[in-house]
Amino acid sequence: MLSQTFEEFECILIDDGSTDASGEICDKVACIDKRFEVIHIPNSGVSHARNVGIDASCGEYITFIDADDRIPNNYLENLYETIIESGVDLSICTITKIWHSGKKKENTITWKWHF
Repeated sequence: MLSQTFEEFECILIDDGSTDASGEICDKVACIDKRFEVIHIPNSGVSHARNVGIDASCGEYITFIDADDRIPNNYLENLYETIIESGVDLSICTITKIWHSGKKKENTITWKWHF
């Protein structure tokens, strides 16, 4: 997240009762970059953690990135530009699952809207 090409974002890091040093790492990142905010909560599951993040957010758009996700440097820029240029309300990207063995599988999500 620190090297995103789209620089005007807020990142709310939810430490959902981590038992390793990840909460401390998040705190260090927040100290060096004011775009990051850390909220420490007892472990209560991904849905609760996301809702805490939504409640704390000030932005117009939201994306969720989990601890085991890897995103390219232009992730936020691509999502934002798609919304602005297309005039849509939702931007979705393709994900690639990568296993420790190096095996990869690309998953494309298709949405159909009926109004």
